[in-house]
Amino acid sequence: MTILLLICSCKKEVVQKPLKKQEEQILIKEDTISDEIKTSLLDEDIDVKEVLSQIDDFTSGFIPKAATQIYPANKKNKFFVHYLLIKYNSEIDNEIAGRLVVYDSINPQYYGVGVEDFMDIYLYNESLSLYNGSVKVGMKYQDVIEKFGNDFIRVDSTLVYRRNERIAFFKIKDSIVSKIRIGNYRNDLNENEILNDRLW
Repeated sequence: MTILLLICSCKKEVVQKPLKKQEEQILIKEDTISDEIKTSLLDEDIDVKEVLSQIDDFTSGFIPKAATQIYPANKKNKFFVHYLLIKYNSEIDNEIAGRLVVYDSINPQYYGVGVEDFMDIYLYNESLSLYNGSVKVGMKYQDVIEKFGNDFIRVDSTLVYRRNERIAFFKIKDSIVSKIRIGNYRNDLNENEILNDRLW
């Protein structure tokens, strides 16, 4: 008698979809969480002083209460301040390179006094960087995966990483990061609330 032994694999495949000109490929994975916990830069805090040390100028203001609903609700007041981060260059007088949101329960009306907690940042061009210069607009998408891991979802041209309250968004164009947003948000925040933001 002949016995046939069938072996089925339950391993999920990672699908790859070519980008324009088929220069590179971005991994497109199912919206599931891997059992394996890998090291990610999102485990590290963003240093507000490091960011502010890179700018030439800024404007600032308080954020309206309605606009703070995306952030954790465990703050004892609503002193959220935003900075428009300005860099000077030779072509124009100034350029908005990014936007930083901080939380300050002690001295919200004073800039740079060391009590500001990082909440949210947008980077629009290559003149500012995060994590000691290792993350910036203009980096290759392969470098994003190397630093933040494979545990992401892709929504159109944006890679989305989630690590507890912290979520990172990387907009990809022609295999290069064209825009970055990283923030500490509510645990129940849907990524679409950020992706549908007019600033993104």
